[in-house]
Amino acid sequence: MESNQDQSNTGSTSVDPDQLIGTLVDDRYLIDARLARGGMAVVYRAIDKRLDRPVALKIMHPHLAESPQFNTRFRREARAAARISHAGVVPVYDQGENCGRGYLVMELIEGSNLRSVLNSNKRLTLADAFSYCARILEALSAAHAVGVVHRDIKPENVLITDGGATKVVDFGLARAVSDVSLSATGSIFGTVAYLAPEVAQSGIADQRTDIYATGLILFEMLTGRLPWPNEVPLQSAYWRVHNDLPAPSSLVDWLPTEIDDLIFALCARNPQDRPQTASDALILLEKTKQTLPERLLGQDLPLPDKETVESSGTRSIQALGKTAVIQTPKVVVHTSNEGVRGGAEEPRRSKKVPAVVLTIVLLLGAIGAGIWWWAEYGPGSYKEVPSLAGETKKSAEQTLEELGFISNFKEEYSDTVPQGVVIETQPNAGMQIHKDEELAVIISAGIKTLTIPDLQGKPIAEARGLLGNAGFSNVQIEEVYSEDVPEGQVVQLSPHPGKIIAHNEKLTVEVSKGREPIDIPNLVGSETAGAQQILEDAGLKAVVSEEYSDTVPEGQVISQNPMPDASALYRGDSVEIVSSLGPELVEVPAVRGMAIENAETKLKEAGFEVEIQRIADLLGLVGSQSPGGGELARKGSVVTLNVV
Repeated sequence: MESNQDQSNTGSTSVDPDQLIGTLVDDRYLIDARLARGGMAVVYRAIDKRLDRPVALKIMHPHLAESPQFNTRFRREARAAARISHAGVVPVYDQGENCGRGYLVMELIEGSNLRSVLNSNKRLTLADAFSYCARILEALSAAHAVGVVHRDIKPENVLITDGGATKVVDFGLARAVSDVSLSATGSIFGTVAYLAPEVAQSGIADQRTDIYATGLILFEMLTGRLPWPNEVPLQSAYWRVHNDLPAPSSLVDWLPTEIDDLIFALCARNPQDRPQTASDALILLEKTKQTLPERLLGQDLPLPDKETVESSGTRSIQALGKTAVIQTPKVVVHTSNEGVRGGAEEPRRSKKVPAVVLTIVLLLGAIGAGIWWWAEYGPGSYKEVPSLAGETKKSAEQTLEELGFISNFKEEYSDTVPQGVVIETQPNAGMQIHKDEELAVIISAGIKTLTIPDLQGKPIAEARGLLGNAGFSNVQIEEVYSEDVPEGQVVQLSPHPGKIIAHNEKLTVEVSKGREPIDIPNLVGSETAGAQQILEDAGLKAVVSEEYSDTVPEGQVISQNPMPDASALYRGDSVEIVSSLGPELVEVPAVRGMAIENAETKLKEAGFEVEIQRIADLLGLVGSQSPGGGELARKGSVVTLNVV
């Protein structure tokens, strides 16, 4: 076991798949059985040692690992498939590399697949066929929602659990393989039996390709066969490109025309004529089901005795210039000693065509068919796309006409390529294109110009959305204070609305921050006139009142409201300041002739200080005072009394 484990982790990619049984992949997945082998990979049953659960381990074939592009695309598609979250999709748990070969870890599904159901039943009831088809479309809808196209929808990829649940597997794998195959060999990987016409022609697939394949599966479930089961794959691919499907009711006479219409819609040759999404197809399926009587939903008839359709694995062929892995029907050949069932045995001819003549006829037919195929669908039908980038439209038209290309000129804006000059071709220069395929030539319409809209007063979120939807790609937001425009709304644009500019030219949008806050200055102790000027310069209004003050000199600010530590004010708000009138003047009481004691008491009660000068002091009376009685003097000042 130890040696096997070392071999699985460090050995070369040439290890036989059978030898992987019993090995440990990435120190986590213990392989205990091989479940299946397909065109892309070998599927094993393994035990996740970390989570202690059984899983399905799909290891890609060695030849795929030889492409330097495959591992990158394989990892990308695996990550994309892992984003699909739906009960009808087999979830991807993990991905990595083993001996240089990519692998996927998926949920292990115990059960069979839709191919086994078809092999057992040949043909299903309408109810069962609708049920399977609906569940496939639900899974596709979930995958398409996250940008994943399956590209290889077929009964083998529709798993059915033992509990009857349906799960679609292998999302993204066909794309990873076909991208590498297409770039390396010009071939496409996919099952030809379910290949959409546009894929057979160009290799291009989208979600409508999956819808086409689902329609073919529905056709097979209801009729017990594909539209052209006895055609070789090349003929089948040719027919679906150039012909519509036969009506299902032409094969099963009790099927109503509503079924014909449904399958014709799902399998329309032009992708534009199909439902554009899996959800649209699901709605169409349900509407069709509702139009049918209940008695038909469970009805089924046995297949005709003469009908023989057997599936026998896959093979790779060239179809319309693309390599495809297909389901190959077995061909039943009647030998010369076999009679035709239901008729008399034909008498033997006495003359036999010489074998050499028959061989020559067959050889000439094969050569003719080969020449026809080579010229119509093989390498001879492809042309290399010329390099037209930088040429004028007129020059490109002349070049393509001389080379015999079918072209379609389209205009697109360009920031770098001058107007009227070729930007690129689709497909790109150097790639091969079928002679009947249209070559798209992209011509520059010049740089995209836009007219600046008037957004003044609109909320910035709305303005951003309008500018983004209009195509402006260089929008700069600047915040400014505004006394008129509320916070969060557009004040103005620069350049101004109505001007036409290039989409990537700088467009400045000024957004209001609301009114500008102003810090309150400290004005206490400053000259009143100067304080008023300070407030005016700051955009504030001064409201001045006056008070007497014994401590603050006249003309200076005693106090203010609000103070500097209060909340900020805004332009036009008011600040109250109190200006000093200096000390208050009061009337000096008249005390002349009064006894000195009484005079002193009266003056002090009036708020004055008293200074006594005794001249004779014979009578103890006030002879004179300064300032005199009735005069005005500062409260607290000194009144001088002369005693006689």
